[in-house]
Amino acid sequence: MTVRINGFGGRRPYQRRRRLTSRVDDYERCGPGGHMMSRDELWTKFSDCAERSSPKASIAPLFDKLSSVADITVVTELTTLMR
Repeated sequence: MTVRINGFGGRRPYQRRRRLTSRVDDYERCGPGGHMMSRDELWTKFSDCAERSSPKASIAPLFDKLSSVADITVVTELTTLMR
């Protein structure tokens, strides 16, 4: 997949035209099919998203609980942290 951004170098159409081209597959892949994210990378991504909808006090405990989701015996342990 290729992403192209075209624009003029100035305000007049006769001025030099610039083109930025970048291929999405030029970037290193994370997750399935790529390298696994470290716990710090996961935390950064998770906390950035969670701060938009969750109280700050529940973000770290929720991340810890999700990191060990296989050990949860009652789903309310998880859902109460999501409120």
